[in-house]
Amino acid sequence: VLSVPLTAVSLIMVALMMFVTGKVAGLSGKYFVKQQKNIGKVNGYIEEMMDGQKVVKVFNHEEKNMESFRQLNDQLRVSADNANKFANILMPVSANLGNISYVLCVAVGAVLSLVLGSDVTGLTLGSLVAFLTLNKSFSQPVIQVSQQLNAVVMAMAGAKRVFKLLDEKPETDDGYVELVNANIAEDGTITESEK
Repeated sequence: VLSVPLTAVSLIMVALMMFVTGKVAGLSGKYFVKQQKNIGKVNGYIEEMMDGQKVVKVFNHEEKNMESFRQLNDQLRVSADNANKFANILMPVSANLGNISYVLCVAVGAVLSLVLGSDVTGLTLGSLVAFLTLNKSFSQPVIQVSQQLNAVVMAMAGAKRVFKLLDEKPETDDGYVELVNANIAEDGTITESEK
């Protein structure tokens, strides 16, 4: 059967769609992991600065801390921008590759059925239309998976951060300082108190 070229074109395009989807999803996943790391850095920095706000004010480090925050925030912006950029182009790229596959099958099918003739190739216009419907149906699952892949990649990046936190060893207080209630006298002496 001379409709083998149609099947070959369709399979090559589906393989290309899967390859491109894998590459773009890999880039998206890399930046989603970076985004989660940068979110952790920004959150940790904000928490530290808010808890140590009195110390920051006493030593006049407000401007230095704002500059450090801007740098961390810029890193987060870049990683989030790249993650979303690759995530948002994944489905349209796959869909357009599916459309290119359809057009190539139309062109090859037209040459086989109209130019060479159905007597020579055995490919009629009716079987070409049926094959084109099959081609569209065959590429749809790849397009749908590429659309859902972003949510999976984002969830995996967030889950990695959560699991890393769960694996952390608990901190123990091995300190030697014992806190007690105390009174300060007018002369500056400190004495232990029940109150």
